[in-house]
Amino acid sequence: MTSYSSRFLYLPALVIIVTIVLLLFIIAFSTKTNIERERERIERAMLREGRVVVFALAASLKATFPAGPKGEGDFLRLVGMLHDIAQDPEIAGVTLLNEQGEIIASSFPQVTKEGRTSLLPLIAMVREKGAFIQLGHLTPGENTLEFFAALETPFIGRRGTWFRDKILQVSFRAKSFEMAKEADLRHAALMVAILIILGTGTLYFIYLVQNYYAVDRALKRIRTYMENVVESMSDGLISLDEKGAIVTMNRQAAEILGLNPGQGKGLPIGEVIKGFPLSIFPSDGKYRLTTEVPPGSGLPFAISSSPLKDEKGKVLGQVLILRDLREIQELREKAIKSEKLAAVGRMAASIAHEIRNPLSSIRGFAQYFQKRLQGQKREEEYATLMVREVDRLNRVITELLDFAKPRELKREVCRLDNLMDDVLKLLTYDLTKKKVTVIKNYGKNMQPIIGDREQIAQAFLNVLLNALEAVLPQKGEIVVSLSTTDDNVAQVDIADNGCGIPNENLTNIFEPFFTTRAKGTGLGLAIALRIIEEHGGTITAKNQSTGGALFTITLPLHRENTADGK
Repeated sequence: MTSYSSRFLYLPALVIIVTIVLLLFIIAFSTKTNIERERERIERAMLREGRVVVFALAASLKATFPAGPKGEGDFLRLVGMLHDIAQDPEIAGVTLLNEQGEIIASSFPQVTKEGRTSLLPLIAMVREKGAFIQLGHLTPGENTLEFFAALETPFIGRRGTWFRDKILQVSFRAKSFEMAKEADLRHAALMVAILIILGTGTLYFIYLVQNYYAVDRALKRIRTYMENVVESMSDGLISLDEKGAIVTMNRQAAEILGLNPGQGKGLPIGEVIKGFPLSIFPSDGKYRLTTEVPPGSGLPFAISSSPLKDEKGKVLGQVLILRDLREIQELREKAIKSEKLAAVGRMAASIAHEIRNPLSSIRGFAQYFQKRLQGQKREEEYATLMVREVDRLNRVITELLDFAKPRELKREVCRLDNLMDDVLKLLTYDLTKKKVTVIKNYGKNMQPIIGDREQIAQAFLNVLLNALEAVLPQKGEIVVSLSTTDDNVAQVDIADNGCGIPNENLTNIFEPFFTTRAKGTGLGLAIALRIIEEHGGTITAKNQSTGGALFTITLPLHRENTADGK
């Protein structure tokens, strides 16, 4: 498209150049034609005048010299007659020649009577044509039109045999012809000059227009490029004029401020961002501020200000950069949380090892008393309760160790439907005891995932145990759904019809040691979250509109299957 536009821009210049060349050719051809036509017209006029001179001279000679000039006196009278004819302003001179080219008489002074062999071809043409005209030279600076014709005329009778072989040469001045020629040449030169001036001016105008369009296209490309760059920024960008009114705002800034594109243009920044402290930003320097946008929203943003200046250094306004600090804050919080968890893990592991050894002794003595006190109902119940509580405490310690020191993943290809069925079999006794119904909605042609089968089963088990604790006996219902999304991930939905999760606890349920149950450790969902995240997945929880909680787990599919499109 660009090359075609460039060729199109140069096409008018080429057309004008070709037109100028054609017009120059036409002017040259027209001038040459005019000169030739003027020359032919003058030659015809000269032929007529030459014939008039011939007839006039012949009539004079007939009357003066019926039998031809005799003697020196007659020749002087003949020269005088030629001089009389040459008095005409258009005639430079008259010469009388014989057939050998010898000059008999002439009106030109200092003309010898010697023969001129150069005239012999002309005399031959006189015999052939009778009369003709050719260009001659009177002096180096003056041209003439030479008329040649035979003197023989009907006026000369039998006694005029002396005149029959004589040639009359009349030299007409070519000044009128040259003046006409010069006028045509001047006119042609004027037309050429006008044409060149117009052509040059037109070409220069086209050059300016082409440059204008080229610069305009370049500016449009630069403007489009800069607009795309600004719109593609991950940070918000707002430009203000010197009064603090918004001039431009990119898409990210509009999204941050909850505006439609172009909605805040022309408004003071204080109206768009309520309570925005514009006064603290200097007009001639840079400033950085960390605040909440909009104020009171709880969304942390870093606002950087830089002055916008023209080429002379005059401040035209400000450029504000809004950088979302939520991700940085989340990373900072995760880092702090990881440090705390690591410290807790190290402490828990140390304490667990110290507790497990005496627990083994306590459980051994409890089992000893349980057997020893058989038959004594009350004491046997105490011993059984001691064994059960020791087992519960040992299970808490095991969970704490698993959370503090995660095991290395043993990845393998596994199917979620088979894995979920195995987990539900482990819960068969608890589900039957509480009379809870399980509904399975498995999608067709479920694609496998790759991961640690035991740990993923542990994550599913922890979520299902949480759902089992939430539902009521005999009325409880748990729905397990498996599907594959368009994003090439496997999705597991575990929903129950229990009491749901209090809204104030939704953000804390995956925190370690957070629990609302009296006997809970608060590590089940935290372990499930860690396992799913180690497999590159996500786990979320929310309340259903119909009641109960919904846990959604996503895991990436096996890459070979996603690549093959299976």
